[in-house]
Amino acid sequence: IINDKPSIASKLSWLQPKLDPKDQGVLGEGRPFYLIMLVVLVGMYVQAVYSTPDVREPATLVLFTGLMLIHIVLHWYSFYLTKRPELGLPYLVVQGVLAYILVAISDNMGLSFGLYFALMGEAVGIVRDRRLTVIAIVVYLGLMLYRLIPELGWGNISAGALTVVLVTVFIIIYVVMYK
Repeated sequence: IINDKPSIASKLSWLQPKLDPKDQGVLGEGRPFYLIMLVVLVGMYVQAVYSTPDVREPATLVLFTGLMLIHIVLHWYSFYLTKRPELGLPYLVVQGVLAYILVAISDNMGLSFGLYFALMGEAVGIVRDRRLTVIAIVVYLGLMLYRLIPELGWGNISAGALTVVLVTVFIIIYVVMYK
């Protein structure tokens, strides 16, 4: 029996980035990172929806889900920044705005850490312009601390800020080592 129906994989092939054959190996090396990041982002989405009753309101849930899907798809295609470095700044700005809106909607500190730390890792690993990378990291740190200060209060911010800075240093070292 011949099955003329297209497979699910072929229906979703438009999601797979089209690359030169010589780039397939490079993408293949990074794909496990992106799959892990996808699982983490989906887990953070589920946790934010589960732990924040306001996010479960139908209109908010639709908005939150749509923005998170856009954020995830942009991560999935971020490999192209290595081929089109002029897209680095727009990518980092759009992703930063999406992360800020997602965190503001969910008011979820864990989501803040996850989204901004992932963006910092991408900035270090993908963007060639080191000045742009440093600026992006500083902005993402600022946005994270902007959400952290009201949560911890000024009296406890030093411990929280120290933790954020140490994790940021770890991410930078990790990405540079395996780049």
